[in-house]
Amino acid sequence: MSNSMGDEWIRKYLIDVGERFDGSLAKEPYRDKKKKVQLIEFLTVPRSEEDQCPVWGVISDKGHKIAVRFTPEALQDYSRRQPGNSFFSALNGIITINRFRPVFTRIPLANNIRQATRDSYLAFEVNSINVLGSQGEGVFGTPKSVEEDSDVKMWADDMRKLGGNGNVLRLRKDAAQASAEPDAPARLGLRGMAGSPITKQTAKKRADTSPGKHSIPLVSHPKDLMKIYRKQFRGIPDDPWGLVTRTSVVVEQLGSMSVYKTDVEAEASRPADQKPPSPRIPQARRSLPNLGSSQPAMTPSHRETSLKPAGSPTASEWPPSPTGSTAMAVDDPQDGTIEPEDDLATVVKQEYTSSPLKMLSSQLSAPTPAQRQRSQPAP
Repeated sequence: MSNSMGDEWIRKYLIDVGERFDGSLAKEPYRDKKKKVQLIEFLTVPRSEEDQCPVWGVISDKGHKIAVRFTPEALQDYSRRQPGNSFFSALNGIITINRFRPVFTRIPLANNIRQATRDSYLAFEVNSINVLGSQGEGVFGTPKSVEEDSDVKMWADDMRKLGGNGNVLRLRKDAAQASAEPDAPARLGLRGMAGSPITKQTAKKRADTSPGKHSIPLVSHPKDLMKIYRKQFRGIPDDPWGLVTRTSVVVEQLGSMSVYKTDVEAEASRPADQKPPSPRIPQARRSLPNLGSSQPAMTPSHRETSLKPAGSPTASEWPPSPTGSTAMAVDDPQDGTIEPEDDLATVVKQEYTSSPLKMLSSQLSAPTPAQRQRSQPAP
């Protein structure tokens, strides 16, 4: 009877679902295909007809076993098709399950204990069952928990850990396909990038290696960093117009122009005295005297005294004029008597340096104590 169960399929089915896992097992559709298994244990059974507890059991494919939850729809459908036959009497019998899918949830403890496990485990949710027979037989094979398999355990641990998304089997499959096809683009994380736009990739052109053509190998030369530096950084000359070069064609065209030619001929035929004056040559500015080091100016009385020539008579010393004469004959002064302005300034400077001003004291006396202003006390 055990040979009629067929090949082991529980592990393969779970790995196939894990490689297509997309974040939630609720998105996985129900498998509408009958599979033969052995019902080896009941985890929970109703204690009375009024007890509406969920029915849990354990099924096996002779190699692996997994917990399964029979939905109320499955139990009602079985009672309608096989009236008078209790499903709970089919222990260790061969049954078929249909319209099932995997779930990841807490499962109840054994021996009809109404307590669930602390962690979540992989299990099946079955919506259709049918009993074939072989009730009361022993357990076929030596089945072990499906989560003892390394691949299934890795997937369950990834969903069980905090922050895990359960896509470890899918990523491993994508990596294996990418390594098997080296020319194809990497498919890692393509499901997570479903919202990103897909760009069309153009095929790369390969070099023509036909025997009729000889391809020249490309030799990579070292870059001249100094040459690149000189191209990017150049000094600016003081007269940039000197760098402008006029070709012979430009000179001929300028000479043939009527306006340019008339201006040149008019400039050549103009007399020298009618040519515009040369630009004024800038002269150096006169330096201002340093007022901080100059001597104080002379007073008017001292200036009159110093500018008076020695031995010249005053108005009171003039001789009287003869009676009846209208004018007095005055001898013309000698050439050396009148001094120019520069010599006069020299004489004034010499006179001033030879007889410096005397320090004059003030004629005002100091105020008496009664005349001094006294400070008034604050009110």
